[in-house]
Amino acid sequence: PITGVMDLGLGIDTSRPDGKPVLPWKQGDSHIMFMLEGGASLTLRASGTEPKLKYYLEVVGENRAEAFERAEAVETALIEDLV
Repeated sequence: PITGVMDLGLGIDTSRPDGKPVLPWKQGDSHIMFMLEGGASLTLRASGTEPKLKYYLEVVGENRAEAFERAEAVETALIEDLV
């Protein structure tokens, strides 16, 4: 489940009490981060040089194997939910 959303194009961060992001932002930036349960996050942003969407997935694990397992679980859930 999503626990928070940070949109640097709108200057909002629902995970913070004041609703404002700590990262620098400007109107119209194409950078959205979804904070996920368990300390994971998924960032989506438009490429600055190519017509494509880039994504970055960050997970937390006790070790490398656990982190890979969690990353695969999030990727699988995203594919099943979005595609």
